[in-house]
Amino acid sequence: RLRQSEGMLQEAAAAFWPVIAAYAEYQQGDTPSAYLFKTIDQRRLPPGADFNQPGWFENYTVGLYGQINLWSGGRHYLQRRMAATGLRMQELDRLSIENALLASVINSYFNLLAADELAAIAAESVATVAAQLRTMEVRYRAGGVLKSDVLSLAVRLAQAREEEIRARSQHSLVMASLATLLGHDPDSHLEPLPSEHMSLLAPEGYAAALSEALETRPELEKMRRNVVHSRM
Repeated sequence: RLRQSEGMLQEAAAAFWPVIAAYAEYQQGDTPSAYLFKTIDQRRLPPGADFNQPGWFENYTVGLYGQINLWSGGRHYLQRRMAATGLRMQELDRLSIENALLASVINSYFNLLAADELAAIAAESVATVAAQLRTMEVRYRAGGVLKSDVLSLAVRLAQAREEEIRARSQHSLVMASLATLLGHDPDSHLEPLPSEHMSLLAPEGYAAALSEALETRPELEKMRRNVVHSRM
């Protein structure tokens, strides 16, 4: 659509350029009206011609002509402005798509950082519960705790391992999503930098962010351009 709008802008601007063209025509026949006009134009109408049966004629015409637009009531100027506005609207559409892609990448990036931390926490939980279970088994063999206490920790260990598997699965899904957004193979392994190493240029506070969004959001600017385009 962007390339189509660029073509429409070029087409609208073409009205302001001079036009030079050549043409050629060949005609033959026995139509009385055509015979009369062609022979008169050539100043070759024979005396005493029978207009009902003038005979056969042939005619060759070649020419060169030029034209330039001097004034059209502003119609072509307005068409060019409308085409330029339409092109800008398509550019804003593309910018909206780019913003959506950027937002998806940012969201997936922070989700990947969170998934990393959740996977690490789940692994630590498994290690902690496993260590507690080993200690509890030693105490059970020494007769210091009940069998039910050991079984309870065994259940907790199984739950912790289940959470670890779920966290790793979520981590794999988020990494595949981010790799796809970045144009890589979904099976690619990514090593994101911690967020504190990033320099994010963001407005200070909600009010400032809202003001900047109202001024720069491509969707809002497209709406304003659409109003202008409709008025044209």
